[in-house]
Amino acid sequence: MNILVVNPFGIGDVLFTTPVLAALAKQFPGSRIDYLCNSGSLAVLKHNPCISEFLCYSRGDLKRVRRESRMKYFRMLAEAWGRVRRGRYDLMLDLSLTDHYSLFALLAGVKKRYGFSCRGRGRFLTRKLELEWFSEKHVIDYYADLLCFLGIKGMERRLQLYVSKADQVWAERVVGEAGLKKRIAIAPFSGATWGANAKLKQWPRESYAKLIAALIGKGFKVYVLGSKSDKEKISEVLGDLRSPDLFDFSGKTDLGQLSALLSKMDLVVGNDGGPMHMAAALGLKCVGLYGP
Repeated sequence: MNILVVNPFGIGDVLFTTPVLAALAKQFPGSRIDYLCNSGSLAVLKHNPCISEFLCYSRGDLKRVRRESRMKYFRMLAEAWGRVRRGRYDLMLDLSLTDHYSLFALLAGVKKRYGFSCRGRGRFLTRKLELEWFSEKHVIDYYADLLCFLGIKGMERRLQLYVSKADQVWAERVVGEAGLKKRIAIAPFSGATWGANAKLKQWPRESYAKLIAALIGKGFKVYVLGSKSDKEKISEVLGDLRSPDLFDFSGKTDLGQLSALLSKMDLVVGNDGGPMHMAAALGLKCVGLYGP
């Protein structure tokens, strides 16, 4: 059986699908499971043993290419079409909450298309669950409901994030021995997929500054994490704070290295966003600060 799972969203969203992947692999041993995601989320999935191939053709990826060149856009669209056709998928599990991917799959010859009809957008699905939004329970529980169409019940809900050996070696080298001191990771800025509204999900900078100073004062090693775009903001948070127990890793890791670095932490503190969900998938102790 050839299965295509579609989720074009951010890091947390694709990590929420990892229990689905494990359940599919268990229910249909020997099947090929491919995954259509956006290129920005690929790194947290690429070492997952359940996935055979990746198709990075999300609407976001296509729009980005279209802004660069219409010719490249049409070439990429044709490439996506060809790959879905050659995949000969028996089933598409569409977790996109839109009708774009199910229409594309229909035209590419995928006969079974299961997913959510979110606010009436499931017209090209062959089996669907009506959904207003993910509001009554955790998104993983909605996914479990969808898998009932395939006879899968009692899906294990644990997230899964696999770290490569190379990234593990890198993290061990940069972290070194902490001795008796506990390592705490702080991720002050996340939720970038909210765009201009991301700040609504972020605890105030001055609060993070006080927390970091207090933790160092208590004898913890503090690792501050963030993307390149966060580097200037994190510098503002840290201000004049200097300590041999403070490590600023903003803009210094890719997602694979970030996963490995997180895996070495005793505790992770952050907003509702990628690093927090990655930490949860690694089975770490977390303090998640949710807002607004």
